[in-house]
Amino acid sequence: MKALLALVVLARVASAQPDANVMSYRVQKGDSLDLLAAELYSNRDDAVFIMAENKMQKPRKLNPGERLRIPITHDIRTEKGDSFESLAKKYLGDEKRASYLAEYNHRSIEDSLATGTELTIPFRITHTATEKTETLASISTTYFGNAKHADEIAKWNGLDKTSIDKGESIEVPVLTVHVRDARLPALDTDSQARDKQRRDAVALAQTALPAAHAAWLQGEYAHVKDALAPLADKTDYLDTDTAVEVDLLLGRAHVAFDDTALAVAAFSRVLARKPRYELSPYYDSPKVLEAWQKAVSQGQ
Repeated sequence: MKALLALVVLARVASAQPDANVMSYRVQKGDSLDLLAAELYSNRDDAVFIMAENKMQKPRKLNPGERLRIPITHDIRTEKGDSFESLAKKYLGDEKRASYLAEYNHRSIEDSLATGTELTIPFRITHTATEKTETLASISTTYFGNAKHADEIAKWNGLDKTSIDKGESIEVPVLTVHVRDARLPALDTDSQARDKQRRDAVALAQTALPAAHAAWLQGEYAHVKDALAPLADKTDYLDTDTAVEVDLLLGRAHVAFDDTALAVAAFSRVLARKPRYELSPYYDSPKVLEAWQKAVSQGQ
């Protein structure tokens, strides 16, 4: 098993993680460290993380009935106003880790997050040096089987050195592991509600947008408003491009009926999601551009 022999020499302890990052598990007959790792992480070699969380210095037989702490990833549904920076501070302890959270979820750190967006929070292990000096390369090898993660460990911890001294603790981010969906804990009630609201908004937009576009081409601006009005207070739940598409079309329709305040509100929502977005006088009328400029001014 990868790097387990190194555990005999390099003892470690695991920190107390937030409850969401740890699952309590009662050992069943026939369980073993590598089988649990295979079931949870799809890789037997990742038993090293279970060992670390339970302060095991070397592999051992598991006893039926004993309790283990299992480090796990966990899913969240974003709240209104969440960003990768705020989420990194909340769940990973430092907003500077935002890029890791975005990359782990295969997204850009620049993404505007819709309310109810599904994201997975990685887990990490706290490693405490028991030798006089331990290099980050050796720590990386212990947990991942190679030294490739040494720079990652250094950046995660804001270190400008390549080793730590005895008694010094650092976090080891585990950015290569996802827990199987079937083994993840259920979402809390609020997250479930946001998840449903997002799904409902997406379903509504899939029907409403084509109808609104068809009405716009026919100059039936009242039908545009009728189609998109139910989405006016739900665009926070849509991905950025869809939300912008809805509010641009809705704002233009409001201008057609001289509903300037509603147009400005719609354009302000566009700017909240895409602050650098601009309208062109080539495509839009002076009245639309005037409402747009009011939205820009309000946001400054």
